[in-house]
Amino acid sequence: EIEAARKARERAQQRQQAAEAERRRLISLGRSVEDPQVLAARQRAEAAEAEADRLRKEQEAAIRRAQQLKEFEERERRAKEEARRLREGL
Repeated sequence: EIEAARKARERAQQRQQAAEAERRRLISLGRSVEDPQVLAARQRAEAAEAEADRLRKEQEAAIRRAQQLKEFEERERRAKEEARRLREGL
């Protein structure tokens, strides 16, 4: 068991070294190299940021609609009040 664990560690280390050598080779050729985990994390972060932006825009639009509604209701109230005063004054 100890020998098997040691060999497994050695194989993992060899795979890691080979991957690192390949990464260095690609970089030396001028190619962009991204770790798959880093790429996946970046994609998740960008997706979360896009969702937050979308929600923020929806919230801003809802606030604008509420403000407009309030403004029009106030205009309606003032116009009705003026109409009432004019009717009573006649």
